[in-house]
Amino acid sequence: MITYFEKKAVLSNADQLAENFVAYNESLSPVVLKLLINSLRKIPTTIPLNINEINENDLADPSVVKSIYTEIIKYMATISVDEQQDEIIYKTGDLARIFGVSQTTINNWIKEGRFSKVERDGKNKHAKIPESSIWTANNGQQKTIKQIAEEYALEKNKITEKEEKTLLQKEVKFFEEKYQTSYEALKNKENKSEEEEEDLEIWGYLLHRLGSLLN
Repeated sequence: MITYFEKKAVLSNADQLAENFVAYNESLSPVVLKLLINSLRKIPTTIPLNINEINENDLADPSVVKSIYTEIIKYMATISVDEQQDEIIYKTGDLARIFGVSQTTINNWIKEGRFSKVERDGKNKHAKIPESSIWTANNGQQKTIKQIAEEYALEKNKITEKEEKTLLQKEVKFFEEKYQTSYEALKNKENKSEEEEEDLEIWGYLLHRLGSLLN
């Protein structure tokens, strides 16, 4: 199986990969194409291979061969990811909570290259970091985000209800001081930034959890 990030890399470069393959051996590529199609159709999967039957005239046209290769590469990348075991992708706010630091610190670590894998959907978009990403500490020690998240979960389970209330109250206070307003006021604000939307999601969870402990 390939990872979520490897799948995205293949999908975004499928056209170039197909062009390179056809250019590498133009005479053999049509034959290999037929072998691939026949083999892929025998793989048990719920995802259909949406490629029509091809004839010899199609195979004689390099541009058609390339376009079919592109679709096959995309298809192979799609079926090679186990959707049930897809990686957990963390936002900077999630990581701030797990590491016990501010989002600014997480963003600084990203700029410093402290995470081995970081993705942004577009310019100025919030970073997304997969659980397989490796984080490097100041002393050079390295751990995957998955390991750190598991350690955080274990530590969280060890604390008493009273300690959890105190921690939750501190985190809620952090957001109140950050925005100098209440959760409801920020929620009702028009034209919220992406950071505000992300913080609201975390803030809301904290309030919900705190409320369940106080009741």
